[in-house]
Amino acid sequence: MNKQDTRLTRMRNRCNGYSLFFIRPTSSSNVHDSAKELMQIETVQEVMITSGRYGFVVKCPSENKSEQKVSSYIKKRYGNVNVSKLECHYQYLR
Repeated sequence: MNKQDTRLTRMRNRCNGYSLFFIRPTSSSNVHDSAKELMQIETVQEVMITSGRYGFVVKCPSENKSEQKVSSYIKKRYGNVNVSKLECHYQYLR
């Protein structure tokens, strides 16, 4: 990476306080209906339908209360083994 590239990149100490849940849906579920259901959770900010290991990425604030609402719904709907969570600590931007 040259010096010009590093001037375009800046780092934030926070990622605006959000967490990402990765969900592996069952093969029988309709992805669009499931995404709409997930968007009905009041603290969910974004649902992305993806390919690969997981079918959905759900973004919500990393506040404990918000995460608990999302986490409990997802675990009830999809089960513990089909969910992973990541919390953002640092963010690099252009």
